[in-house]
Amino acid sequence: MTEYGLYGDDGRGDYELPGGWLAVGDDVHTTALDNTLEALSAEAAPDRLRRYYDREGHYAGTLFLDVQPNFPNTIEPSDLYALTTLSIDVDPLQGRLLLDSSSQQRQVRRLLRSIPDDLPLTDIGSAGAEMLIRMEELHSLLRTSLGGSSNRWVFASKLCARKRACLFPVRDNLVCELLGGWEKLSPGNGRPGNFRVDIQVYAFLVTHPEVRSLLAARRGELHESGIEVDLEDLRLLDACLWMAAKAAR
Repeated sequence: MTEYGLYGDDGRGDYELPGGWLAVGDDVHTTALDNTLEALSAEAAPDRLRRYYDREGHYAGTLFLDVQPNFPNTIEPSDLYALTTLSIDVDPLQGRLLLDSSSQQRQVRRLLRSIPDDLPLTDIGSAGAEMLIRMEELHSLLRTSLGGSSNRWVFASKLCARKRACLFPVRDNLVCELLGGWEKLSPGNGRPGNFRVDIQVYAFLVTHPEVRSLLAARRGELHESGIEVDLEDLRLLDACLWMAAKAAR
């Protein structure tokens, strides 16, 4: 039986999920939405974002995407440096497998070529369920075959977001806990902290009218202050959620 993911905008309808994927429950969407709206509308939200995007400060700001070159279908040393701006340590073996000629490198390039670099998560349904399979395959390859620390799923999440900025969210423990209502992460419980769940949750959030309105308001405030921010809503949402989760912990 085919399952369907939900957009946050009722007018968009839904989108087909791959076989074996389960649709996220309404309660999960509601919890994620409530906590996201709270993070975006909090009195402290503008100041948190100013600190994150302050070019004289120590947060990544736009540097994560600004570091060049950023070729769409290859991994370069610049991409690994970009990861370090988000507090990711790149294991030497990971670097060799991604930068040197290897079977892993060839698989990563093949998958990157199969995922358009201009496809937004807001329109994921237009690409069909097969695109979600490719996205999961890329994330899984980076998570499981490159070794490294126990947080290699975070490494994979951030590298995917670097290469496909409008499609993959930046996910880590803090943000997933916030979206899940601060429940302890457990990949098999149907809540955030699992790739199949998180992609659906973020597709719901970035298409929700209230979220989009608040993102526009936060972006406008920063622009009026002369602060450069990421162009992609998904990246601005990442920054707001992470700063809110960090403040809560």
